Amino acid sequence: MNASRHTPQSPSVPELPVHTPDGRVLRFSAAFHIGRDHDCDVRVNDVHVSRKHVAASYEKGIWRLKDLNSARPSGRMFTIPPPGFGR
Repeated sequence: MNASRHTPQSPSVPELPVHTPDGRVLRFSAAFHIGRDHDCDVRVNDVHVSRKHVAASYEKGIWRLKDLNSARPSGRMFTIPPPGFGR
């Protein structure tokens, strides 16, 4: 798993940490992509992962992860609650 770039912190968007299996923590504060493609911000070297598998974006106070019609598309949209949610 490789990260091709980190995004600079934006004061209006909370940072989203992405934990990798090798123990690294990548931090994003702007939209990014996850997949096998070299232009993805989080690259996953696995044949079960599509070239552009997931798009992450911040909209209306919530981080959203969208399946980009991968080989096993779910069409699902996942949301990540803001820090402190549910406490």
